Amino acid sequence: MEIFYYKDGFNYVNDKPINLCLGFFDGLHIGHKFLINKAKQLNENVGVLTFVGALKNLTNKRDTKALLTSLEDRKEILQSMGVKYLFVAEFNLDIMNMSKDDFLDKMIKPLNIDTLVVGNDYTFGSKASGNVDYLRTKFKVEVVDFVLEDGKKVSTSEIINYIKEGKILKANELLGRYYSIKGVVEHGLSNGSRLGFKTANIKPKDNYVFPKKGVYATYVKIEGKTYLSMTNIGNHPTIDRLDYESIEANIFDFEEDIYQKEVEVYFLEFMRDEKKFDSVNDLIVQLNHDRDYVVAKYKKTC
Repeated sequence: MEIFYYKDGFNYVNDKPINLCLGFFDGLHIGHKFLINKAKQLNENVGVLTFVGALKNLTNKRDTKALLTSLEDRKEILQSMGVKYLFVAEFNLDIMNMSKDDFLDKMIKPLNIDTLVVGNDYTFGSKASGNVDYLRTKFKVEVVDFVLEDGKKVSTSEIINYIKEGKILKANELLGRYYSIKGVVEHGLSNGSRLGFKTANIKPKDNYVFPKKGVYATYVKIEGKTYLSMTNIGNHPTIDRLDYESIEANIFDFEEDIYQKEVEVYFLEFMRDEKKFDSVNDLIVQLNHDRDYVVAKYKKTC
């Protein structure tokens, strides 16, 4: 996949017309995937235009700094889907204030377009002045209805809410994959080791959406290999309570030193809320129950 970054235009030259998918694509959920696959059905020469940046600071809308997918994540997912060209632009004041015609003239027309593929509510230009009907006056356009769930449009905001509420099964269904967070393993307080449940303390690489505080069944990918695990999101209130939320993964059947290595945590299922136990022994009993549940349900899938 070739990647182009916007700076007063895209440094892109290609004789083959492309089908370009337009949208923010910050979630890359099943609706986005449906749209991209539709573009591939029309022509295998598919490109995607995505944006990065702090939308809330510019428009008072949802804070896209709380990420479902970082740009790195998007690159990996889109490449796995067979997208050939990725066009990346920072959503800044200049782009936000572009007229609908400037947006098309500067960002779209130079790209040798065959067909634009968009959702039926796609808008562009200053104050959302451009829409699908206007696009059709300038280009050949294929309009795709995003996949509906319970009669509603699948949306990134909805998925974020599910993750924050601990409804990870629902979020994963709408994403079409396990929600995951990439991070680097750092030294912690070593309380897990003393309890017999050694944990990897993971510092996220980006400002991902944090799941609801609690214990999750998870996979952890380390250097291309996936391990079954259980992960706590929260402040571990029973021992040495933190004043911030942490990600601590107990990786099953794993003893290697992975400090400063990058890992990826995949959230499979929310199991229980984080709580303060009356004693350390009560905590250990619960952790054993948690591990037994994860192994019984997910060992064969890992």
